[in-house]
Amino acid sequence: MHEKSGRMKYDIVSIGHITNEVRDMMGERTPFVGGAAWFSSFAAARSGAKVFVSTKMAGKDRGSSAVFSREGIEARFLPSKKTTSMENIFLSTDMDDRRLKLASVADFFTLEDVAAAPDAEVYHIAALFRDETPVEAIRMLAARGKVAFDLQAALRYYSGESVVYTDWEATKTWLPFIHYVKADSHETKIVTGLDSREEAAKLLHAWGRLPAAMPVPYKQ
Repeated sequence: MHEKSGRMKYDIVSIGHITNEVRDMMGERTPFVGGAAWFSSFAAARSGAKVFVSTKMAGKDRGSSAVFSREGIEARFLPSKKTTSMENIFLSTDMDDRRLKLASVADFFTLEDVAAAPDAEVYHIAALFRDETPVEAIRMLAARGKVAFDLQAALRYYSGESVVYTDWEATKTWLPFIHYVKADSHETKIVTGLDSREEAAKLLHAWGRLPAAMPVPYKQ
């Protein structure tokens, strides 16, 4: 963490829902706390990064705050009526091949929530579903630092209890604002249409080098 104009600056700010989940591995059920903001923050902190997490979950489920504190991770729990909860159902040992069943969803982030994030070198949009964070947050955060983006935040949406994937038609519009992209083989196939993960990565990289519209400060 660094000083910047009298304000503390983090290495990574991660924005996304922390979840209550169940892993159903071919009938063997295991409850766990999850979400991209949860797992990535611990990995980064144990690698020496100073991490700040901004999340939304119900007050009764915030016991995870103690775990963050033990790992030296600072967290801001924004109010929400519910916590995102879902089942991960695996029918084989292929970890990319799973079915998600949704039980509840936390309140989505607003642009005001995102704008309130502290200064950082990298802003990690760790959303689980489309619209969990406003897509315009990508451009807004790119004006402040490097943006890391979990592709599921654009491809996943829910219909009732079901979680489904659709292509992100605005991929070429937003990738130029994104410095790091995280995606599994299923997600890269949806976006690029390519089976080869290596070729899909090359194509995503090429799209990321397209000219980007000038980032506009949030207040404007």
